[in-house]
Amino acid sequence: MGAKRIEARGVKLELIYLVLPFIMEDEFRTKLKSLNVNSTFKTAFLDTKLDLKERLFYINDRVKHSRKVTNDGLIYLNSICHISVDSYFDVHGEVENIDSSNDIKFEYLKAAYNLGSIFAKEGYVNVLLKAKVKNI
Repeated sequence: MGAKRIEARGVKLELIYLVLPFIMEDEFRTKLKSLNVNSTFKTAFLDTKLDLKERLFYINDRVKHSRKVTNDGLIYLNSICHISVDSYFDVHGEVENIDSSNDIKFEYLKAAYNLGSIFAKEGYVNVLLKAKVKNI
């Protein structure tokens, strides 16, 4: 949903395979949940005092290893809500409100929301180049 705030069509399909590698990495998730929708890829991952820039080198391998889980997740997501998958990925309709009383769920959803907005702003080619991803 963060991507739809920036780009009405959603996010480019190729970037879906980057979501789990970024969200499941503790350091990336911690950084993402602290950002806001005005953040960019550069401010999130390249201009930090943390070692996030160096961790980007491992994203390519993580994309390769998380592809099956991402595909299975897309199938499951389609069973609980309507999605469209073509050159852009889009979830139609309302998504449940984030219950801030569940801290773990909120952390993951907030990080994913901010990541989506970053992806929508940057453009998929720039994200793939900056993240050095070749395993899509």
